[in-house]
Amino acid sequence: LSLGNSFPNSIFSLPAAAASLPSLNAETIPHGLLQTQTYHGDEVTATSGEQWWGLFMTTDGFELLQTTITINTVRDMILDSEEGEFTGKEVVTDREAPSVFLVKDLNFLESGGVKTVFSGSATIPSSVPQANGPLSLSLIFDAVEELKNPVEYRFSLTDTTEAEVTQTILTFSEDGNSQQYQLENCCDWTSTKLLWAGDLDRDGRLDFLIDTATHYNVSEPTLFLSSPAQAGEIVRPVARMRSDGG
Repeated sequence: LSLGNSFPNSIFSLPAAAASLPSLNAETIPHGLLQTQTYHGDEVTATSGEQWWGLFMTTDGFELLQTTITINTVRDMILDSEEGEFTGKEVVTDREAPSVFLVKDLNFLESGGVKTVFSGSATIPSSVPQANGPLSLSLIFDAVEELKNPVEYRFSLTDTTEAEVTQTILTFSEDGNSQQYQLENCCDWTSTKLLWAGDLDRDGRLDFLIDTATHYNVSEPTLFLSSPAQAGEIVRPVARMRSDGG
């Protein structure tokens, strides 16, 4: 994981009109995503006893495992002001290992070890494009060392102004190919963060968990997978969870 000064010109170029890019905020995300934490009551529709996939940090490394979740009713430390009021929902799993995230109904996934190149929180740099391109966050992925060369992935945020309206563009790059999304109303005292990167679907390409929130009081971890990507795409967003107070 590293910060680069720029994208090579062959990798990165600004679109003719930012407004023509797909909006990540308006994108329909088909699957639910959770983390083992406490949410406001109206943010969680899952119920106890449901089966979810979980990416767990075990003694053997990162593993994708099925898990049964429990939703506990707890005190919401922000909203519950009355004595005896319990409107919060706490998400827990039936496994002892801590989880990175939980995702439901991705039936093509398989249990087992998951090659991971990053887990934590790394801010994707934001800049106004200059002659040598925007700042970027870089990852190197060795999928199968003996069969292919390492693949470089880059991430950046670029602010462009058209007709006095500032648009923020999120760019993914994979060895010379790029994909861009527009982030609407970004970013109010917050930053877009890479939370995890690895090969969740075992197709030899990186998948990402990125917090795409555009407001400082919101958390919006979004899971991007490479295997459902369509022509011209590197990854496709498949699961997301938006919560306030993030």
